[in-house]
Amino acid sequence: MTAKCGKCGSAASPAYNFCTKCGAPLRLATPCVGKTVPMAVRTQAIPASPWPAPAFPEALTAVQGAELAQGGYVTTGVAGPEAEVIVADRSGSMGEEGLRTSKMDDLKVAIRTHVLQKMHIDRQDRVALVSFAHKARVDCAWAILEDPSKLLAAIDALNSNGGTCFKSGLRKAEGLFATLPLTSGTPALKKIIFFTDGQNNEGDPVPAAERLKNTGVIIQAVGFGRSEKDVDEGTLRRLVSVIDQKEQYWFCRDAQELTRTFKALSSKTRVFRP
Repeated sequence: MTAKCGKCGSAASPAYNFCTKCGAPLRLATPCVGKTVPMAVRTQAIPASPWPAPAFPEALTAVQGAELAQGGYVTTGVAGPEAEVIVADRSGSMGEEGLRTSKMDDLKVAIRTHVLQKMHIDRQDRVALVSFAHKARVDCAWAILEDPSKLLAAIDALNSNGGTCFKSGLRKAEGLFATLPLTSGTPALKKIIFFTDGQNNEGDPVPAAERLKNTGVIIQAVGFGRSEKDVDEGTLRRLVSVIDQKEQYWFCRDAQELTRTFKALSSKTRVFRP
């Protein structure tokens, strides 16, 4: 049986409680179409069992910060609430040819997949989007994944132009964490996924990264290009969180690998303290 999303009109599966194209919650007033007796589509509850582990072990997230100064490790599975900032490079080089029209289009697919996967895991998580070139901007402030339509629209609106200033993106993310709404219960685990396809060419981003990590923010980074030499790996490895001497940095050579990596990083993060 099939049904249509009430917002964008795309075919929607009753197996999901959101449209996999536009992300809108499925509140379908029209019945499913088929030979059987029409039935209303019911919302699917989020399962309580652990989410499957990522396809590769490197997706285990690291924790580094004053809050965990006594040591600890993390693994994937159903855990507490998360607040994540995606910090994306939108410099001019992102307009270069990719598998799709451009590398920017490849990134948009990867981020959309990441967001929809996180929504399927826990609709109460918060995600924000920051993009940077010579300067950074907040494309979407904290969006609760109950309805990611504004976030998905901001992803679709990303364009490429300008230089590459890592520091500006991290500072914008730092400001967003300062405005994170307080909620009762378990405090949200704070994360950054930092993406770039090039070389940092303005300022030193390491002090901003250290400030974030010292407040318990997890920083992961993804580089994208034909070769590791295309990106500023030396700086990226200094930005990310580290555990057991493993830097939380991944390099992707093609669009498929980029999407797989972002999808794996959608998994929940559980923190254990020995």
